[in-house]
Amino acid sequence: MGDVRGPFIIVITQVKGRYICMTRKVAALLLALASNVAVAQPATVNFSNRNLNTNAGDTLVRFAGSLAPVSGTNYIAVLLYGREDNSLVAHPTFAPFRSPAFAPPGFWNGGVRTLNGFDFAPAEIARLQVAVFDAKHFGSYDAAVAGQGILGRSAVFDYIIPVPPYSPVSFDIVNFRRFTIVPEPSAIGLGVIVAFTARFVTRGRRKMGGWLLALEAVHGGALEFAVGVALFDVLAFVELDFAFADREGHFHFAVFPVEGEGEERVALD
Repeated sequence: MGDVRGPFIIVITQVKGRYICMTRKVAALLLALASNVAVAQPATVNFSNRNLNTNAGDTLVRFAGSLAPVSGTNYIAVLLYGREDNSLVAHPTFAPFRSPAFAPPGFWNGGVRTLNGFDFAPAEIARLQVAVFDAKHFGSYDAAVAGQGILGRSAVFDYIIPVPPYSPVSFDIVNFRRFTIVPEPSAIGLGVIVAFTARFVTRGRRKMGGWLLALEAVHGGALEFAVGVALFDVLAFVELDFAFADREGHFHFAVFPVEGEGEERVALD
């Protein structure tokens, strides 16, 4: 086995049936290298859209239409993550947007998030997305999805798991891009829509085969209601059989006069 005295030590582990000898310095170096070997483990990310070092312009989340930056703590940003775009999972920690009392708007109050459930190795690419829902109507992301309450989503983007040595921006979502959300109509907005629709219907006359019938009230005002009859609709008529005291069974209405009997009346049993 040779002389093992002096600066040599024997490594008990055999390699291909042979003992390996090395100096203490080499052994220490190998141990140090082994301790720094990249091991897959839950990664972390700085879930924030503020102060991002990106060349794609601002990273604000805005309302569609007005393009005003989103504000209000009822609006919640959720981090979605995973390896495949069609199987992203939602992080359970919510990130509400800033209150209107605090500037600037358009940013959510985020923080460090651990990507649990996935053993990402350094330099591996994770896929991330941001979704927004209104906490006034839904208590969780899953409930918002089930109730079709997701107001908007960002494009799915890459996040490269940081590799040591880390820099101050290693954990930032630098590939995030701004997006817009469509808020749900307010009660006032719905009221305006209903009032406008009702006025439009009652003021309309004839359109696409529909007819508007007007009844004149006793007080002189016009009482109007819409009766829509689509073209080519088949109307079912109900036949009513009445027993008349008159053997001839004439139905005497002013609109259905019987020739030669305009002064007669029929008594109904």
